[in-house]
Amino acid sequence: DKNMMPILAVLVYDQQSGCKIKLMQIHMGDKDGVELRFILDTAYSLDEFAFRLVAIPDTQGGVLVISEMSVVYVPVFKIYDDYLESVDTFRRETSGITEIHFPRPAILSGIGFVDRDGSRILCGDMFGSLRMLALERK
Repeated sequence: DKNMMPILAVLVYDQQSGCKIKLMQIHMGDKDGVELRFILDTAYSLDEFAFRLVAIPDTQGGVLVISEMSVVYVPVFKIYDDYLESVDTFRRETSGITEIHFPRPAILSGIGFVDRDGSRILCGDMFGSLRMLALERK
């Protein structure tokens, strides 16, 4: 939806629930600036060593969560749409979240999109290895 307010995904860590993504909606004021309104936090517990979010173009509508041991795709728009459809009964389901584990720790230092729609992502790590991630739409 072109009229939808932008959504900001933030990687947060707290002692009780660990590492999660919080979603906030950005409301642009007239001249007074920007207001952030908390929407929800995802129930999916991420790797405690997650350190980077990479926004995927809106044709895919999500973020990659990068950590030393894994890459996790979180479909932010799907989670938000599910929330809007059932605000009273929303259970923060983890459907659509995909996690890929690495055989050994590796910090992905270079990340670039191969296609404009974000369906293929080339990732380079600190050892000089390249990985191609492919996102499929269902």
